[in-house]
Amino acid sequence: VIGVHSPGFPPSLDGEAVRDAVARLEIDHPVVLDQDLEVWELYENRGWPARYLFDQRGMLYDVHLGEGGYAETECAIQQLLEVQRSLMAAHRAEDEPGALVEVPTEDQPGAYSGPYEAGGAWAVLEGEGTIVANGREITVTHPGCHPLIEHERHTAGRLELDVPAGVTCHAVCFTPGLAT
Repeated sequence: VIGVHSPGFPPSLDGEAVRDAVARLEIDHPVVLDQDLEVWELYENRGWPARYLFDQRGMLYDVHLGEGGYAETECAIQQLLEVQRSLMAAHRAEDEPGALVEVPTEDQPGAYSGPYEAGGAWAVLEGEGTIVANGREITVTHPGCHPLIEHERHTAGRLELDVPAGVTCHAVCFTPGLAT
């Protein structure tokens, strides 16, 4: 397993911040920093995240763009290894095979406040301080993605986001939620 980090927002251009995030998230496989998007372009990648699975000869065997499809990728890995085992349990209900999810509101630039439809919201933040999302205080100590709101199902709501001086919000992003 080799991860390729292709930055989507300014904080992820900082190699030291990426190394800190890899350590904080306890990612134990190698992660290549693709700061100039060379690998991204080489594979003509059009999705984030993306999974590329190669066979033992180095030939591309399977591709999945975006979230989800974890069971299918696990089955493809088992086929390549010629093993058959029980699939790992999904980490989230919306990742269960056959789960129906709804398309969320599109990502919004900057410190967005306003209506949304999603299973959750998160922000790409940089700096240090305390933001407030719908009355909940969230302390920012490192650059990267910070969860703001999580719902059990796809929900229509309104986000009120207060970002103080000392913290930069590059974007607010929404995740798909289980269909209601």
